[in-house]
Amino acid sequence: MAKWSATPTNCRFKWTPPAFTLIECLLALLVLGMALFFTTPLIETTIRAEKQMSSYRDQEFEVAMLQLDYEMRGFRYSENSQNLLRYLDSDGKVADFRVVSENFVKTYNRGYHPLVTKVTQIYVQKTKTAAMLTFRCKDGRFRYAKVLLEPPPKMEALDTP
Repeated sequence: MAKWSATPTNCRFKWTPPAFTLIECLLALLVLGMALFFTTPLIETTIRAEKQMSSYRDQEFEVAMLQLDYEMRGFRYSENSQNLLRYLDSDGKVADFRVVSENFVKTYNRGYHPLVTKVTQIYVQKTKTAAMLTFRCKDGRFRYAKVLLEPPPKMEALDTP
């Protein structure tokens, strides 16, 4: 018979599977707790920064739509396709509003003026009096705007005393 056999007559050492001791478990919990303690502020800061950036993007979009409204004054609606708005000025020159290189731009008289950045695509739907614009942004969100087909006439500068 072998010296270390597991027979009932020669069972000097009882074999037990290896296990963690209580100290090892407590140390593992301590390390995990410290890791969570130090990463929680980083996660909260990231969430807060994302909310601020989202708010900034929304404000940027609102300002761009106000600018679009201002720049369309003096133009008259010509036509649209799924991803293009076309207006004409009083001389018949074309002003296109479309997405170029992830920017919603106005091209007019060989000029290129970006209005909204980080836009991958726009969808234009014409109604009776307005064009409904759906912007698909680079961050995956959709933003919506309504543009009058015949904007009000251009306002002259006000004389203030």
